[in-house]
Amino acid sequence: MKLLHLLLPSIALASPLHARCSSPQSLANETNTYDYIVTGSGPGGGTLATNLARAGYSVLLIEAGDDESADIRTQILALNDFSNEGAAWHFFVKHSDDEERAKRYNLMVWRLTSGEYWVGRDPTVDGHQNATRLGVFYPRGATLGGSAVINAAATFLPSDSDWDYFDKGVGDGIWR
Repeated sequence: MKLLHLLLPSIALASPLHARCSSPQSLANETNTYDYIVTGSGPGGGTLATNLARAGYSVLLIEAGDDESADIRTQILALNDFSNEGAAWHFFVKHSDDEERAKRYNLMVWRLTSGEYWVGRDPTVDGHQNATRLGVFYPRGATLGGSAVINAAATFLPSDSDWDYFDKGVGDGIWR
């Protein structure tokens, strides 16, 4: 089996395949060529890279985040939260350029003049004037394991009625 190489900013290896990985001193193979280069060590990229390596391919796995595996919150996923800034990037997403449509988002995040965050459609209803709209909070994992580390590896699937509603809107019959 060829080795799975991890390239990390911290030059630390924290992988289930750690025993089979090369040392940080030899992150590149002899020819600096790989059968596959996988970006992101989350559930998709990490699984793909592992399966490719187990199948005998040489794989370079690139993770933009740091190695936070020494933090107990990344080892016990239920303990992790979005405040773990070493393991999460805090993004705010703008879903629409239409101002009226943007005002309808119940999960809009605002920064108050005190520096605290407020979530809702309009902070002035609670007496918060001069708040800055940031967008919808969209944290992403910034560590080995990707976003699964900060969302406790939870998966929430939509109900059948949600898929049916979507299918009616698209009308192509493939969403059922």
